[in-house]
Amino acid sequence: MQAEIIAAGSEMLTPERVDTNSLWLTQRLNDLGVEVTQKSIIGDDRDRLADAVRAAIDRSPIIVLTGGLGPTEDDVTREAVAQALNAYFSRMTHTVHQHGGTLDKFIGDAVMAFWNAPLPNPRHADRALACALAMQADMVDLRALWRGTPFAQVQLRIGLHTGEAAVGHLGSRERFTYTAVGDAVNTAARLEGANKAFG
Repeated sequence: MQAEIIAAGSEMLTPERVDTNSLWLTQRLNDLGVEVTQKSIIGDDRDRLADAVRAAIDRSPIIVLTGGLGPTEDDVTREAVAQALNAYFSRMTHTVHQHGGTLDKFIGDAVMAFWNAPLPNPRHADRALACALAMQADMVDLRALWRGTPFAQVQLRIGLHTGEAAVGHLGSRERFTYTAVGDAVNTAARLEGANKAFG
């Protein structure tokens, strides 16, 4: 099943705004197995809106209209998103390092870390688990800091697994990075994704 989102309202045409309504709708529709194939942002011009709806009817069986009420507390600026992400990444990086972990990379808004490399640590599983619990406590603090903003509802999902992995400098001649790969890493990633079912 496919759907199309049309966001109305001139405030959505300003480059510093992030259309969080459409982002939220896209995620919820995806969770229901509905693929959003197109998003259109229309100003307050009724004729353009009517044209957009007519065109969407020919393309998609589901059409979702959103916006048109002016800026709301859910519409945040890109600067606010960047500030929140920087606060989140800073806090999580510090916690990983406090627990003896190696920060691998940021993947979108995700943090990938591993333990027991480059230096061995016989208690690596305990340290990783303690870190995961500390990260959840960090999120409680961050949500309190973000009270009154859309970020106050952000939840943290963690995928944690122990096993063998290939660790080292991997990549191409032009670019490489120190990272971990293997089934254990893939399992941790899948466990994080599976947590969507638990809220």
